[in-house]
Amino acid sequence: MKCHYIYTEEDGKVLIPGCMGTAARGMEYCTCRSEVSFAQFERKQYNDTVRKLRAEIKELEKENNYLNRTIKKLLKTNRHEQTN
Repeated sequence: MKCHYIYTEEDGKVLIPGCMGTAARGMEYCTCRSEVSFAQFERKQYNDTVRKLRAEIKELEKENNYLNRTIKKLLKTNRHEQTN
């Protein structure tokens, strides 16, 4: 595993070391070998997170629309029963 950061609600940005250089002295001393730079790696993680959150928002919007339609139907049925 390559050295990277994770983001938590409690602690914010947390460093996850994958090599002794980072564990002992910080991210600047990372000795992990990779074809991508740290910025590219972090950008990919960010984009993946954004994609997942957008998908979750889309699902929540669908659920919200469904629930709103259900409420409207119930209100319409309730009003119809009250007039009869």
